Amino acid sequence: MIDREYIPELYDAACHISSRAGSAILWDQRTMHGSRANRSVRPRYAQFFKMFPADHPAMTPERAEKRRKAIITKLQAGNIDPATDLTPLGRKLFGLST
Repeated sequence: MIDREYIPELYDAACHISSRAGSAILWDQRTMHGSRANRSVRPRYAQFFKMFPADHPAMTPERAEKRRKAIITKLQAGNIDPATDLTPLGRKLFGLST
């Protein structure tokens, strides 16, 4: 938590984001963020995602194929069949289809 006296301009620039239980809040990982302590009896969960454009220059065909194979292996290790358990959008987001 940023203390107002430490860097007042950061404290003043902060914005409160509210959401309902079960909601997802997404932001760029480079954005400064934080939260106050969870004082409820219910746990607070976090899920981390990393996304980048499919046409990113670093994504060579060889790298894309290696990534595709690794994702399939991880999904199958979790008893997820990419062909039947993912939607077309899910397969696209994982880079398994175009």
